[in-house]
Amino acid sequence: MIADYLFEKILYTSIISEIELLSYQSISSREIKEIESFLKEIRIVPIDQSIKELVIQIRRNYSVKIPDAIVAATSINLGIPLVTADKEFRKIQELPIDFYNK
Repeated sequence: MIADYLFEKILYTSIISEIELLSYQSISSREIKEIESFLKEIRIVPIDQSIKELVIQIRRNYSVKIPDAIVAATSINLGIPLVTADKEFRKIQELPIDFYNK
């Protein structure tokens, strides 16, 4: 289970993931509170110059959307694996990934 895997680890997320989580049109106020509570417990990484440069390289080398390139660049920049169920990230060779099944 993903919760067991992440237990007692320091968690990071890209600022783009925060934006995506909180911007769903049909999100309820309860869900917003739960997401905000979760986000308070993890480290949100802003886009800096080094991440921006990695995003540009990823976009040039792979056919990925800008949000995915930001997430991947953040992981690469931090030197930590991306925990994801999205197999599209496999194409980014520089990206360390820990896959899980939904």
